[in-house]
Amino acid sequence: MYTVLALEMQLAGRPREEVERVLLSNVDFSAVNVSNLLYSGAFLTRFGAKERALALYRQASIVDPTRLEPYLLGLKLAQEAENPEAVGWAVSGILQRAWGRDHETLHKNARAIADELEKKLRDLGNQPAADRLALEVADASKTDLTIELTWSGKADLDLLVEEPSGAVCSSENPATTGGGIFVHDGYGGEQKDCHDNYVCPRGMPGDYRVIVRHISGDVVGKRAVLNIMRYGGTSRETIDQFTVKLSDKDKVVRVTLEHGRLKELTAVPLLDMPREHLGGARHNRRERLVADSIADKAARGRLIEERPRQRGNRPAPGYQPLITVLSEGVTNTAMAVVTGDRRYVRMTLIPQFTSITEVQTFTFFQSGGGSNNGQTGGGTGAGR
Repeated sequence: MYTVLALEMQLAGRPREEVERVLLSNVDFSAVNVSNLLYSGAFLTRFGAKERALALYRQASIVDPTRLEPYLLGLKLAQEAENPEAVGWAVSGILQRAWGRDHETLHKNARAIADELEKKLRDLGNQPAADRLALEVADASKTDLTIELTWSGKADLDLLVEEPSGAVCSSENPATTGGGIFVHDGYGGEQKDCHDNYVCPRGMPGDYRVIVRHISGDVVGKRAVLNIMRYGGTSRETIDQFTVKLSDKDKVVRVTLEHGRLKELTAVPLLDMPREHLGGARHNRRERLVADSIADKAARGRLIEERPRQRGNRPAPGYQPLITVLSEGVTNTAMAVVTGDRRYVRMTLIPQFTSITEVQTFTFFQSGGGSNNGQTGGGTGAGR
């Protein structure tokens, strides 16, 4: 409603301040809704009210510090305005929170924008602003703890980090309240992917238990390497390297972080790759790794058992059932919006009626792989 009104007012040539006021009515009573703030900020940017849009993005970052979008959208506006204070805020947010997919590219672009503005400020003689920007970016680049596990060979190793709070950060739990983030989960299909990475920009002081687990495959030399960096980007930066001899049991390395900057549990950051997607991708690539391993053993003639195929006997196909839960009945979604003058409440109701009307059955056949007479077996399935 407010967006359409703003468009009509703009076409009618109404003052810009009035158009901005109408657009801001979208967030008068939903300031805790980050999605609404981002939506309103996008429309303000479209109407040319970039300063107000930047203010909304900064407000969104305060409401939900785990969201990365306010910093990415705000950085573009801050760069256009050449506002060093706003650029420092956006770049710092990206460097501290962008640890999902393509985080290296995001960090590189953010630093490039900060460096470019810093150079402009120094050329203009504004040394204090340039120094503050450089200091803010340097502070955001600090990491309390960074761990990398590397190996060689077509194998799958797991890196797990148990934090002082008791939370365990791994590929199955990629973000914890203790500040840990699992950045990369390698599986050894190619040498460039033979690494697991964990980063903790702000970690809690105490002992960290670094666990190395051999899942499957052959590791060259049956050894892996742990690179542990503490207090990265500071004068206390230390890098330790450990060689881990692999076996059927987990290997544990204890790391002490005395000067962790996180004093209390924090909100879990929202990574851009959902947990269930991580699990599915991990399962698929492990299947490929096992298949590659079997193929290699067959090529080398090291299969434990190889049964000769009898003449006329065909391998039987396998079937994997897919189970989907279907909801049935009536559901209703309601949304209320209070007008800017607090006189009216606009209700939006979205009812949904779902019903399973028909179930069809069908028959499938499979080859009888366990006999020589080519018999077929049948079964019955159901479809909607």
